Amino acid sequence: MKIMFLILALSLIINASSKNIEVGIVLDEIEDFANVHVLLKVIKKSFNKKNKNLKLNFSLFKNKNNILNAFKKNDLQILVSHPFFYYEHKKIMDSLHNAKWLATVNKQKTEQYYLISKEKSLDKIKNFALNTLYSIKDMKNSRIWFEYFHKKHLSKANNKEALTHHLMNKENKIMHKVFFNKKSLGIITKVSYDLLIELNPQLKKHIHILAKSKKIFISYIAFSHKSVSAATQNSLKSISSIFQDVFGSSRMSRDIGYTLYKLKNDSILKDFENFFKEYTKTQGAKDPQFSTKLSSKPN
Repeated sequence: MKIMFLILALSLIINASSKNIEVGIVLDEIEDFANVHVLLKVIKKSFNKKNKNLKLNFSLFKNKNNILNAFKKNDLQILVSHPFFYYEHKKIMDSLHNAKWLATVNKQKTEQYYLISKEKSLDKIKNFALNTLYSIKDMKNSRIWFEYFHKKHLSKANNKEALTHHLMNKENKIMHKVFFNKKSLGIITKVSYDLLIELNPQLKKHIHILAKSKKIFISYIAFSHKSVSAATQNSLKSISSIFQDVFGSSRMSRDIGYTLYKLKNDSILKDFENFFKEYTKTQGAKDPQFSTKLSSKPN
């Protein structure tokens, strides 16, 4: 959901006088184009009701060279990507954009991930007693962190391909699955974990945190092309309300607040950049893909 808010807010802010804003989004093979198209259609309809003078056009890309070339030619005014894409093409991207933007969750500029289970120790992973892993489908960072964590702490004792990996649409479903399945692991954000524990304190007695990532992760970065100028940010509140209208069907989406954050410098990205370098060094691949056995469909 954060990626959708980022698109909405930035599309209005970067060029309020423009009638057409072209937005390009990099998606991974694991992501569902059909579902994203549906969400974008709803967002576009909601956006256009409140902004008669603007027209949003969305293009989804799996080929990274194609979206990079489109941004070079100014065919796209906004490019939204996972931060790994940025660091893979940092030199080119830095020459093309005039600003970077992040969507923050409950005023948190970076995310932290928890590895959770009904078990109290990592020993159960090491001896194959835990055989199922749940994570959020559009939360690529969480899988990257688990890859790194597994490589660093568990690879000598355990083959992660023995884990069957299920992709979920909501983090509360992960808590539910872990609660009712003793042989499972889950990866969720600290923000969602704290919220779910607040809603149901009894969960803390049964679900344990086996590992914590550093609080350094950024889900998506948006870039505005250097050809467009920054305009007023007075419409942030209205954009936030559109987002909440679109995604307000669940309790968690109502309780989680999103805001737009413009990067003044790259200091907040430094720890993630260091992680990126370390990850690519240990994994031997720049574009990480999770390698456990994937279930056929997200739940």
